[in-house]
Amino acid sequence: MKQFTVLMSVYYRENPQFLQQSLDSIFNQTLPPTEVVLVQDGPMDDKLEQVIERCQKEHTELKTIKLSKCHGLGGALNEGLRHCS
Repeated sequence: MKQFTVLMSVYYRENPQFLQQSLDSIFNQTLPPTEVVLVQDGPMDDKLEQVIERCQKEHTELKTIKLSKCHGLGGALNEGLRHCS
């Protein structure tokens, strides 16, 4: 079986429903990823945190990286690369 990582970033202005749909789609593929690295680019609001926490409980392959301030998409993904297997 092929092993691969999905790397994605989220920031405070993201719609929690869209994040949930994205994560659901990733985990419901016929070939699921070995790991999913989600970079929280700066502080999140409560609704985004709830989506992330709920998903972490259901999927142990979800790894979250929390950045204290927003670095932008490029900076967040570069940091996430350091945490990919």
